[in-house]
Amino acid sequence: MRYIVLVAGGSFNPVTNMHLRMFELARDALIKTGQFKVLGGIVSPVSDGYNKPGLLPSKHRIEMLKLALGRGSCSDGIPSSWIRLGTWEAIRSQWTPTRKVLDHYQRRIDAMLADTDEAQLNGPPDEKRSRIDEESDELAWLRSLVAKLRAKESQPDVRIMLLCGGDVLQSFAVKGVWQEEDMVSIVRDYGMVVLSRPGSDPHRFVHTFDLINPYERNIRLVTEWAVNDISSTLIRRTLQRNESVRYMLPDPVIDYIYRNGLYGSTASWPRLENFAD
Repeated sequence: MRYIVLVAGGSFNPVTNMHLRMFELARDALIKTGQFKVLGGIVSPVSDGYNKPGLLPSKHRIEMLKLALGRGSCSDGIPSSWIRLGTWEAIRSQWTPTRKVLDHYQRRIDAMLADTDEAQLNGPPDEKRSRIDEESDELAWLRSLVAKLRAKESQPDVRIMLLCGGDVLQSFAVKGVWQEEDMVSIVRDYGMVVLSRPGSDPHRFVHTFDLINPYERNIRLVTEWAVNDISSTLIRRTLQRNESVRYMLPDPVIDYIYRNGLYGSTASWPRLENFAD
């Protein structure tokens, strides 16, 4: 049995309900195979160094993700989300390729499995001890799960796997977007769970793209049959028009956007008129 930690990267500008729904679909698909158990998921927003037009500062995107994912346990006893925020990529001054993000989190897991000092990781030169300690707190949930596994199994197999949409897979074929060695490493060393829509043909892409075809067994293709075209781009446009975005993203995120006047929105929560007056 292989234990999986799903990692999804992106701008999350802003985070939507569908971003989080991807994790649920991927977990269901992996469990159905009988080969995997999913320990958790990590949402890794890009840094401000990505320089994408309209990209909000990471401090806002991080805060919205915290609100979307929730903190602690709910008052009715329902446990907090198994999907967690990872800020290692977001706080870096420069953009970090996806492969390096996966490498980083796999190193952290390997250190946990070996029960070694995580501060001794061979990370980038600017990764200071204070940052290591801060991230160790952020990954405390994962360290606890790994410790429980080590208590039950002598050598548990815990691996990172990339979670993405079909558009990311298709971008492998776009010249200049990916380094060849990164594409091979992602598919060969980590594997992917790719969510696609009805009518698309990711199987054909994997079959015809020679660079990754030898590792097609490591690519899990999942079709999202409940088609939903909610995107961050659509939400930003809707906010700029001061139209409602309710039920497209979590209410606490909407409240944060309104309170901070993000994405050009000047709206606020609609209030019912007191018709009794």
